[in-house]
Amino acid sequence: MSTSYGQFCPIAKASEIFATRGTPLIVREVMSGVHSFNDIHRGVPLISRAVVVARLRELEDHGVSTQQAARGSTEGSFERLAKAEQ
Repeated sequence: MSTSYGQFCPIAKASEIFATRGTPLIVREVMSGVHSFNDIHRGVPLISRAVVVARLRELEDHGVSTQQAARGSTEGSFERLAKAEQ
């Protein structure tokens, strides 16, 4: 559901990723140390599970977060990138 406007400006490109409904709140949760899907959803209770899933997939597609399977669990965890490339 990602919309691309074909802009070359870094601010416009970042806005294409982060300025969608609920994404800033989900990023806030991941940046504050919340990593499991259920915990992320608890932090944004007014956003439906389907929207949270869609936004996490978009963030993963853009390389903002990665999903890692937890050992001995069916639930994965979402991690933020350790350091932005300069």
